[in-house]
Amino acid sequence: MIDSAVKLLHSDGIIRSTGLYAFDTAVDAFLFEDKTGYIKIVGGELSFASYVYFWERMLELQKLLKPTRRGRGRMVARVVHSGEIGPWVSRKSASLRGIKKIHRRFIDNGGSVLRIFLDDGQTGQLDHYIEAMTEMQDAKIKCAYVRKAWAPDIEPEDFESDFCLVDQYSSDWHFDPSHRVSYCEIGIRDSVYRDNLAKWQHYRAVLDRYRYEKDPELSDAQIAFFNAAKREFQDEAAACELASKAVAPPQ
Repeated sequence: MIDSAVKLLHSDGIIRSTGLYAFDTAVDAFLFEDKTGYIKIVGGELSFASYVYFWERMLELQKLLKPTRRGRGRMVARVVHSGEIGPWVSRKSASLRGIKKIHRRFIDNGGSVLRIFLDDGQTGQLDHYIEAMTEMQDAKIKCAYVRKAWAPDIEPEDFESDFCLVDQYSSDWHFDPSHRVSYCEIGIRDSVYRDNLAKWQHYRAVLDRYRYEKDPELSDAQIAFFNAAKREFQDEAAACELASKAVAPPQ
């Protein structure tokens, strides 16, 4: 047990573990790039399975960390979803329900999950975003909604991938032209991590300055919903920012 814990806490142990899982699951669909602390997994189904496995390792790592005074040491997941919203409200998606359950366990164990939904405004599925956010709020996930029209500097390429930052780890999902997941990348404090952190900060700034009341497309009920969600999101984000920005395993 001690030996397993030491391996898990090694700087790239979780990355290698996730890579080996993907390799053992479907060797023909797996691509390992020879760069320390970084893997690339090709194929939508395998990418998702590896993402679930990666999150299970996050739960194990969380158990090994001891919380300290005033919330320092709390693990924080920062997630941006820019892909199709339909799968998140599908009653048939057992895999997505499983992800929400894992996030709920992560939160119940003292972590925080902050999720920004980024909408390109092309699908007209505003009610689906509200439904997805409501379900995630039931799992204690703090959500906020951002539309591309509010920020002209949000580029089309911002909708080519989703990402999740869990302290020092970064997980990216990349889409093909039909918006299906084509591959994922999981790394530890690499250039992808830094790029995603910069994107996260940008989206947060867009969210902070936007006033839903100015959007003529929103009803009073929708404005009230998004404002309430935004307040909860900002309160949780502020609490997380007071805590440690990352929990670095011993080298």
